[in-house]
Amino acid sequence: QGLQPASAYERALRHHASGEEGMALRTLTDVLSPVKGYKKVFARMTQPAANTNQTAPIMEISDIIPVDPETKWAFPAAVRSYLTRNDEASARTIHRHLQRWKQNDQALAEAWGRSAAMERVREHSRQLALVADIGLQAMVGINAGTAPEERWLTTSQAALDAARQVHGETELAIVDEIASLVKRGMVPLPTAYAVY
Repeated sequence: QGLQPASAYERALRHHASGEEGMALRTLTDVLSPVKGYKKVFARMTQPAANTNQTAPIMEISDIIPVDPETKWAFPAAVRSYLTRNDEASARTIHRHLQRWKQNDQALAEAWGRSAAMERVREHSRQLALVADIGLQAMVGINAGTAPEERWLTTSQAALDAARQVHGETELAIVDEIASLVKRGMVPLPTAYAVY
């Protein structure tokens, strides 16, 4: 990601929120991925023509977020290292991310409703807080060496499945890594991706 795209990303985020709320929005958008391929096309087909013509401003959250922000690479690497080597540095990195994500929805509480684009990703903010809490609980169990209860696994899996839903043409990119913490082993990468 060069300087130009990075500054354009920052500028676009400031259009939606600034100051503390801007940092919280950045925390959220750093873990979002734009939907790809036909998912994006089908989502655009349901919007009014004024929002999708060539002169419409590119101000949707899905249009401004980078495809590969650093967080989407650093967090999975830390989870992989933690689950395979149980190293303390990775545990601290994961814990820091999860704590920030858990509290981030509250930091954005005043910003919702100011922009329609932000409103479309609001559910991701709530889901991020929920799955971050699940990740923190999973780490407590891993560190204590206790087996997770079946009821907790079932409710956690349901919450993780809900967090995989698309909102505002975006997806939460860190759900599989939190699922890996719950399952105490890396979730394998998909061998094929659905066309839509």
